[in-house]
Amino acid sequence: MKLATIIIALLLAGPKLLSAQQAHEEGTSNSEHFHPNHVAAFVGATSDLRGSKKTHFTLGADYVRRFGARGQWGVGGFAEVIFHDPTEWLFGASGYFFPTQALWIQAAGGVEFYQGGHGGDEPAERKASFLLRFGAGYNIELPGFTLTPVALLDLVRDTESLVWGMSVSKGF
Repeated sequence: MKLATIIIALLLAGPKLLSAQQAHEEGTSNSEHFHPNHVAAFVGATSDLRGSKKTHFTLGADYVRRFGARGQWGVGGFAEVIFHDPTEWLFGASGYFFPTQALWIQAAGGVEFYQGGHGGDEPAERKASFLLRFGAGYNIELPGFTLTPVALLDLVRDTESLVWGMSVSKGF
């Protein structure tokens, strides 16, 4: 139910964001704000949409390389840690589409590493699971850096998680 509400809100707000960005781009050249490389730090949370329904503090980092004449496509990688019991580590590769200079859509694949225990006195064994990620963000250019609200959907094991927060990046 919450996921459906978020998707509906993005669909309703999307056209307004796109038209505002296009109006902004018509008044400025792409070369003023376009940087092919971005390195970012992410601070946010991961909310379990099934099962426990808990939310956990999340930190991450990513890199994006944009290419093409207008920088509409990109590839990158990410690393995240979810402070959960047990702690979860996520690593992956991403593909990006930029319908405008600021709005991006992401699809990614990766691996989640975590400790899996059997209870009792037995030591926990390390486990890995395949991860699929889909998401979007909107780059807000500020002097010297970019601020980006981010919303991602992670599909891993038998869970769905909403990763949300803010990235601060530097283009070069």
